[in-house]
Amino acid sequence: MSESLVERYRPSTLSDVKGHPSAIKEITKWAENWSEGDKPIMLHGPAGTGKTSTAEALANDMDWSTVEINASSQTRKDDIKYIVQSIRSQSLDSERTLFLLDEVDSINGKSLRPLKKMLKDPPNPIIVTANEKWKVPDSISNACNKIKYNLQKRSIKPVLKYIAEEEDIDISNREIGMLATRNGLRDAINDLQEFAESEADLDWDQRETDIGNFDAVDNLLRGKKYSGEMTPPDIVEWLDENIYGTMEGVEAVRASQCLSEADKFVQKANETQNYSWWKYAGSIAEEVANVRITEPYDWINKSYPKARRNKPKKSSYENNEATLYRELKKEGGYGGSFSYQEFRNTIKGYLLDLSEEDRLQFALNNSLSEDAMKALDITPSQYEKWVGEEQEEESKQETISDFAPKEESEEEKDSIFDF
Repeated sequence: MSESLVERYRPSTLSDVKGHPSAIKEITKWAENWSEGDKPIMLHGPAGTGKTSTAEALANDMDWSTVEINASSQTRKDDIKYIVQSIRSQSLDSERTLFLLDEVDSINGKSLRPLKKMLKDPPNPIIVTANEKWKVPDSISNACNKIKYNLQKRSIKPVLKYIAEEEDIDISNREIGMLATRNGLRDAINDLQEFAESEADLDWDQRETDIGNFDAVDNLLRGKKYSGEMTPPDIVEWLDENIYGTMEGVEAVRASQCLSEADKFVQKANETQNYSWWKYAGSIAEEVANVRITEPYDWINKSYPKARRNKPKKSSYENNEATLYRELKKEGGYGGSFSYQEFRNTIKGYLLDLSEEDRLQFALNNSLSEDAMKALDITPSQYEKWVGEEQEEESKQETISDFAPKEESEEEKDSIFDF
């Protein structure tokens, strides 16, 4: 094929973007109501899930021009100043411009003051993207409304099937299902093209797809700095359990020092409820891969962390997080399906990654108290305003239905002729 399938089937409008209906709704609302000074949007999630394509499709729908800047290549102070000057100078034109800052999770964090100031009062709409939210500098993350991107297999398969039919690629449903497990839609489409050009052989692809905690720990212990989608607290806990089974002497000491420093930031995040500290914990914990100086064993025995095999910590604390946990257990009908430790390490993070509207709806559905809502970054005034808007919309719909002509039942029709 002379042209990349990824480029040929790149979404041109938001209606072509697959697998993110709630995110698209929120982004569209932001764009249609945008005015100077509105907060930028951060799209975060694994590579190849459609973040950049969404921004480009939005610009097409809104008839905005676009300026794309790859933040990973902007490493000097002058580079950051150039970004800011570009955004501000474009505001002098009558045409609105969407600025797309890609890969802000890899941007240099030492010279961001001009960018931080501009993001607080942007003269043009701005979308930033990141593969790993916890690596984004605080000055950028705090200035943005965050929307999570994550494509599931069920959303990737229909797209692959459509492209295969359009390109007349002979591939079975089982093979499409295999390709749909790749890391995001972009990789899956590239793999489909490779499949078509490799005489229907799937063995050529040796790249890693999404990996579990055991494989991620194995990577780090072997000196490969790839921890998959593990959170920094998980990395610290799993490595602490397993480093002494494969590292000795200086290696083990250095690895322990890394974990000790990383754990300080994990604890700081827990104490302050500010999970931006995770970026430091994760970066330091991943340094365990760099302290490897000997060849690892062919096979490394890895154990599940003992702390997670013990009786889980109870939610006896009197704070907003514990209140949210207890209310979900009691009112949400979740029973004993998750422990407090699981809630803190995993579930709460998923809830915070929801869009603002989804978190508000979640609070309403579960009748959360004000303290519990605060754990989801929802203020009482914010909630009351949203509920009022929802009730007003429902009232409008009811009013419209009251004046709409009603269809007569068969009995009512017959009664017309009864004298």
